[in-house]
Amino acid sequence: MNWVRLAAEIVRGAISTRPSRPPTTQDYIPRESPDLIDLIQQYRSQVDRGLAVLSHEIQDHNERQQRALRIQRRWNYGLLVGLLVLVVLVLALLMK
Repeated sequence: MNWVRLAAEIVRGAISTRPSRPPTTQDYIPRESPDLIDLIQQYRSQVDRGLAVLSHEIQDHNERQQRALRIQRRWNYGLLVGLLVLVVLVLALLMK
């Protein structure tokens, strides 16, 4: 990874941090309330949706990386072929 990019990400992360909020205290927490169960179900569904989105983003990132690696490999093979042709031409000219 490029050191300049790494430093920029560290600085960006340090700038974007927000001070933590003081914890809120609740005097009364209902023990067996249907509202509490509904809130837990909503939270679980939000977490599931968030994980699904995260998983999709990771898959997309992996596909982009694989595509970039294939392109890089093609360039490497092309440069190798060009170098070999150049070496053969130089050797042929030197043999004359």
